[in-house]
Parts: sequence; structure tokens; C-alpha cells
Amino acid sequence: MQGDDPESRYEGVWKAQEEEKMQMTPEEICRRAGAFEKKIVREYWLVLGLLALFIARAAMYVIRFPAPLIRVGFASGIAVFLYIALRWARNGPPRRIRLAAEPEPCARFLRNELEGKRQRLLEIRWTLFLLFPGMLASWWGGAPVAIAKSLGIDAPWYTRFQESPAPLIGFAVLLLVCWAGFGKEARAIRREIEKLGSE
Repeated sequence: MQGDDPESRYEGVWKAQEEEKMQMTPEEICRRAGAFEKKIVREYWLVLGLLALFIARAAMYVIRFPAPLIRVGFASGIAVFLYIALRWARNGPPRRIRLAAEPEPCARFLRNELEGKRQRLLEIRWTLFLLFPGMLASWWGGAPVAIAKSLGIDAPWYTRFQESPAPLIGFAVLLLVCWAGFGKEARAIRREIEKLGSE
């Protein structure tokens, strides 16, 4: 019989072990909620800090380089980063949960915060592509060469490299890597939510 072969028995055991791992104890849920609370508060402020640095750097380039396309490109980047920052901060810092909370509030807190984080990641993933037109405008206006010269880099090969489409291709690849990374993280969060089940 087909169901009696060793391969199908091992598969059944493996699936049973997977189902056992899916169930979390109430104590584990509360412990995980407490750890996640600390993590999301750190992530919240870290993301806002990084966005503030990007905005300040782009604003410096808008002031420093008078070429219209460079200014348009960096102003576009500032607008995108401001939009991301506003969307990230729209609900304020993550909610706090009492460490001595009961399992049900812990599970509800964990589900809500995980789902919120997942939604923000998916939204930012799409929004990052709005940076490409600004990058294109600033590249077309000569921003990579102007930035290199302002840093004292005057090597002919480097200037040719910056004038070539290589920076645009590199930026496009970076966007695709970010897209894949945010998607992978969103799927991992979805699995984490499913582990919580309906407890």
C-alpha cells in the first residue's frame, strides 16, 4: 500500500512535529510580547532617526548644488523620505503592554503590533520606488560627478563611472534587494502571526 511506505510515515511524523511547534504556551506568548515590545520601540526610533539623517543630507545637497535637475532630484527624495517618516510615525510610538499582563492581552498585543509592522513594511516597500525618479533626475543633472568633486575625488576613471548608467543600475539593484528583503520580512511576520493562532 502506498500509505505504508517509510517516506510517507516520515512525512507524517514531520508534519505532526510542525503542528506541535505551532502551539505556543501562554507564558511564551507573554514573554515574546515583552521582548517584541522592546524591539519595536527601538526600531521605531531607529527608522525615524535614519530618515532624519537622509532628509538632512538631501537638504544639504539641495542647498550646495545649484543645478536645477540636481535640486529637483534631491527635493523629490526629501518629499519621499518625509512621506515615509509621516506614515511610519502616524500612530505615534508603539503601544506599551504591562509585563504582568494576562495571556489574552499579550496575544492580542502581539498580533496587532505584528500586523501593524507587516503593513508598514509592505507600504514602505512600494514607496521606495518613488525614489527612482529623483535619482534619475539628479544623475541626469550630474549630481554623482558634482558630489565626487566636492569630496575631492578627481580621478578620470571615477568621473567616467559616475557619468555612466552604472550608478542608476546600482540604485535599481538596491531597490530590488530592499523589495525582496521587505517582502521576506513581511512573510516571516505573517508566519509569526499564524503561530499565535486564535489564542
